[in-house]
Amino acid sequence: MYKPVSNLYFEISGGCNGSCPYCVTGKNRILPHEQHSAKWQFLTPERCYETMVTLQDKGLITPSVTTVQLYNWGEPFLNPQCIEVFQTLADLGYSFGISTNASVFRDIPAHLLKNVTQIIFSMSGMTQKSYGRNHGFDVERIKSNIRHYLEDWKSKGHVPPRALSFHVYQYNWLEIFAAHAFCRELGLAFTPGYANLGHFELAKQFLTETLSPSLTDKVMSELFTFYIPGQVRPNDFRCPQFDVLSLDQDGNVTLCCGTDASVPGFVIGRATNLTREDILNRHQRSESCKLCQKIGIDYVGHSRPPITF
Repeated sequence: MYKPVSNLYFEISGGCNGSCPYCVTGKNRILPHEQHSAKWQFLTPERCYETMVTLQDKGLITPSVTTVQLYNWGEPFLNPQCIEVFQTLADLGYSFGISTNASVFRDIPAHLLKNVTQIIFSMSGMTQKSYGRNHGFDVERIKSNIRHYLEDWKSKGHVPPRALSFHVYQYNWLEIFAAHAFCRELGLAFTPGYANLGHFELAKQFLTETLSPSLTDKVMSELFTFYIPGQVRPNDFRCPQFDVLSLDQDGNVTLCCGTDASVPGFVIGRATNLTREDILNRHQRSESCKLCQKIGIDYVGHSRPPITF
């Protein structure tokens, strides 16, 4: 018998204001695609409610088991109705997680903070030289916003679990010490990790050696790729995405949270229009999923060595 998923990734914002070149929604993405140049769309409270109730009725999610991760490729706090979406989930009994670049401050009501399982602040440098090269914001403004969030939550009597996800590149790795000190100062969990190839098409071209020489040089000079050469996907490897359910900002079931709108077959269909079997069998029926496994994108994406600190 199928069990409800532990993690539901529900994209709350269909766009991001960051410039990250290795992200499909970054303004400076190295592989532009028209699918990510259209007007941003956002999850509405009405669509959120309709979709959540539908999935719950199908036995795919339940408040006692499922945490809703309100992010994927977009910046959650850009959604002008994000607080209303938070309230919708809370009214249904769900807890939720958020990952943000902290470029925007949102006043989260005190009663909703108790439904937040974790807030992740994403950073790619502690100096303007490195941070500006990736996210593109004023790094001191970002630090100030993070402090503002923490002070605001403390004043409301509840500070949710929080962490700093520090993206490590060849050009910023020495700043890991400053990032760790920043976390110790503010009481943030520190989770550094090697920045990865970012999205399906980039990973596909890099692993099949069809990426242009200029972009290959860029990847090799900016990302840590030492763990990729020679990797062989084990025959019994089971992609963790098989146990995760992902949705876009319009309530469509998507192939997985590691793919994006430029991937063929990314959208399976509106959750309200699909059967339980359609949703559960989406990976087995997907040619993109088969290609991902054949090339080993799934294995490389989930086998980055940890950074212990």
